[in-house]
Amino acid sequence: MSDWNPVILPEFIDKYKQALTWVDFGLKTKYKSIAYNPAEIGTLGAGVMACASGELLCLFYSSIYWDNQENYNLALNSLEKLIVVTDKNSSGSFASGLPGLLWTLYHLENTDIVSDAGSMIDDEVINHYCQIAIEKISDGDYDFMHGGLGMALPLLESKRRTENQNEYLTGMVDALYHQVQFDSDQAFLCYKGDLEKPDEKYISFGMAHGLSGIIAILSKIYLQNIATARCKELIEKFVNLIISKKLENKYSCLFPPIYKAGSTASHNGFGRISWCTGDIDMAFALFHAFNALKIKSYKEEADNIIDYILTHNVVNTQYTFEGSFCHGACGNGHMFSRLYNYTGNEALAEAARYWFRIAYEKIKFENNALKISTGIKNEKTWSGNTNVIMGIAGLGLTLLSAIAEVTPDWDDMFLLRI
Repeated sequence: MSDWNPVILPEFIDKYKQALTWVDFGLKTKYKSIAYNPAEIGTLGAGVMACASGELLCLFYSSIYWDNQENYNLALNSLEKLIVVTDKNSSGSFASGLPGLLWTLYHLENTDIVSDAGSMIDDEVINHYCQIAIEKISDGDYDFMHGGLGMALPLLESKRRTENQNEYLTGMVDALYHQVQFDSDQAFLCYKGDLEKPDEKYISFGMAHGLSGIIAILSKIYLQNIATARCKELIEKFVNLIISKKLENKYSCLFPPIYKAGSTASHNGFGRISWCTGDIDMAFALFHAFNALKIKSYKEEADNIIDYILTHNVVNTQYTFEGSFCHGACGNGHMFSRLYNYTGNEALAEAARYWFRIAYEKIKFENNALKISTGIKNEKTWSGNTNVIMGIAGLGLTLLSAIAEVTPDWDDMFLLRI
């Protein structure tokens, strides 16, 4: 029996099931066309967020929900071919490269979807990417989606992790520690992104590229009893920094998503609800930190953030043209659903239902293809993207979790499993 409580009420399930059949049709059509063409499947990229392994993960989950052996076999056949064409020359990105594929394999094994999936990639390859990850972090490229910290996620997901790989996790923490700038009881990392003014240093609080994601990963490493002293110090000092930047209770957000290091300029007060950046990220980060360190004030602050979101910006019209997971409606629906299951707060279930209604409005099925809306404000476009983070596979995974009593452990790719 699952301990997951889906948020969609019974009388509305059928319309979401219809949307799931559209997702299935899109993914099945794509992978049927390339299942016997290894060269073509090699062009898709291996990662879980933005590439093929995440799309196949969705196909696996839906095949089990619908008890569809044909779709399961298609997903397994495609996954095996993807592994064949993925090697040491693959991207080191969790979102688009081998670390994301490796995480997918461990996840499929842990959830009994594909037995022994974790054995499909050799330790030699895994260790190679661990070394690359430490080099990236040492060079300041710590971003978990595209930089070095992403390799920590498959190692944490693995039940096959060796002592040598535990040492690699320690090495990642050590490399990160030496990149951190300390200021008394606070600490920060400057965001390494495609900024127009590289000499100006910015600090991101977001989950995708900033301190919220780092806090979540360090909390998970701490719970594995690895590098505990440094993890604890960094978690506490990163949290102290975030709390110190809390805004007055008169804006649509409590925290600036990004700010210039050393700046005292006031924030413009605009916030949004999204996975990649926003107040809800800080709530998840603080829950992760609480789970690890058991500091009661972290949970209290996270609860305060949630209350503020529910009363100030659940209805966020600036970004409701987006249907995607990253910064759109289906991702918002899932985050509120996850928080509801963690806290039991019924208001969060209602917020989740609101965002899933919006998500349903942001898709259309025409000419045998499912499209998902993209763009913000008055710039609405339709995309045939099939991946998890921006496309229909993310929609499929979130809708399955909204209607079925199956704990969505897949959302740990987004650091939402609390």
